[in-house]
Amino acid sequence: GDGSAATRRMHFTLTAGKLVDMSEDFTFRPAVQLMYVGRSRPSIDMQAVVDYNEKLQVGLGFRTGYGLIGLIKVDVFDYVSVGYAYDLTLNRVRYASPHTHEVVIGIQACPKDGYGNRLPCAAYD
Repeated sequence: GDGSAATRRMHFTLTAGKLVDMSEDFTFRPAVQLMYVGRSRPSIDMQAVVDYNEKLQVGLGFRTGYGLIGLIKVDVFDYVSVGYAYDLTLNRVRYASPHTHEVVIGIQACPKDGYGNRLPCAAYD
């Protein structure tokens, strides 16, 4: 062998989510993801995001064994968005790094229709 003790393990991921119309302007997007890698403890990520007119998203998340997440995303132009996420670590790693900050700039390759809805995108569908 190559001297490494690494072994390959099967990874399983199950993801579910729903888009719920709350009103003409607001939608609610709950999601959950279950992950399992052989011989390890299963991990669950949960997230809830409220969206205002597909322009502003605010949400909270939770990761088992890890911590809490707060996030915000703003569409600044038709094809560009800026997001920020804050992770509050709740496990033993918090003594070395109690939290993280993440800034994301997104570029949407697919256009919107005349009503402001995203059209299906061959690049991602």
